[in-house]
Amino acid sequence: MSTWLGVSEPGDQGTVKHEWQERQCYQRERKESPGSACIFHEEESTMILTTLCYIENEDSYLMLHRVKKEKDVNKDKWIGIGGKFEPDESPEECLLREAAEETGLRLTSFQMRGVLTFSCCPAAHEKKEEAWDLEYIFLYTADGYEGEIRECSEGTLEWVKKSEIESLNIWEGDKIFFRLIRENAPFFSLKLSYEGDELIYAALDGRQIVPAEQPGTSELPGILK
Repeated sequence: MSTWLGVSEPGDQGTVKHEWQERQCYQRERKESPGSACIFHEEESTMILTTLCYIENEDSYLMLHRVKKEKDVNKDKWIGIGGKFEPDESPEECLLREAAEETGLRLTSFQMRGVLTFSCCPAAHEKKEEAWDLEYIFLYTADGYEGEIRECSEGTLEWVKKSEIESLNIWEGDKIFFRLIRENAPFFSLKLSYEGDELIYAALDGRQIVPAEQPGTSELPGILK
């Protein structure tokens, strides 16, 4: 059980209902869920498997500014490198292939830090009517590589000091896993649910941390400032 956030023990979870529960992958008839910007469908939406890696060079991470694709859930945001699994790939095979394709680098030392569950519905003012597919992300850091960085078709690659990462346009929940990585937390599962750019729900190893269950029981407000 993760205790690094100082979250109190959960109470009776069966009595708690959140808006995020209305935004899950099993999409119903085309009608809006109460309080939700999502339009739901009868069929199940696709679940995507991806990798995400932050390559380290001393005090910096190699960041990808996603500015080249028009239809992109990460449009204009700064993220790590990575991408979707191809058929029959393991997470490590996907990671190594994506690193080579996006950066030109061959990773020689890397570590899986956790698994992210990412879901995103459009904000009410956005034109997109449907939620992005649910994504399971295998999160890595890498501290060894060979080769020279080349231009990326997904965006602009740039070394950014770790101390400056949170000043970039990153997903709000990324601040949570950056802290976990910084504090060398054990392998973790982190669920992040968004409405547009707003983080509306987060759970670490199955324990709700956003919104806080009880005022003053989580250090997360300090992380997300």
